[in-house]
Amino acid sequence: IVNPDGSMAVPPFTVYNAQDITGDGQIDIRYYDPGMAVYNGTQILLAASRYSDLELNFRIVYKILDGTSGEVIVNEDYSRPWFGSAPDAVQLLNSQGLLAWSNQNMDVSYVLLDANGNLEQGPVDLSTSMPDDRPQASVSVANDRHGNGILTWLDGYDNRLYYALVGSDG
Repeated sequence: IVNPDGSMAVPPFTVYNAQDITGDGQIDIRYYDPGMAVYNGTQILLAASRYSDLELNFRIVYKILDGTSGEVIVNEDYSRPWFGSAPDAVQLLNSQGLLAWSNQNMDVSYVLLDANGNLEQGPVDLSTSMPDDRPQASVSVANDRHGNGILTWLDGYDNRLYYALVGSDG
């Protein structure tokens, strides 16, 4: 983490160490496509795609970390059936977190988290609101000055741009 002048505010810290990644050494687990957002001003929401050779799938996981020490405030929940890749996140003006990803059906899904990082709503699958049956690609997340979340993504053929506004009510 750096200051506006480019100087280091917080030295680098390790989010995943070898034990986190390999577990008991029998199961190969890898993390891909990290997405980050500032959370509650001093915290970091870190989301990633977690691949397990045992499960043979990509699962969306997230942690909330203290932005100065790297201490885990909210740890990953591996039991959630959020399958997919390329997550992105943003905190909305009402302190909710918006986490979105491309799911295993090549559609876009999202969840809303409360200010403490707990699941508040979702997952919601946006495939039902698409005007065509094109596969969806990686999603990017931002917010507007009114507190809405903005999701944007291309179709799987890279020639149509989609967007969705997500309010605090989901």
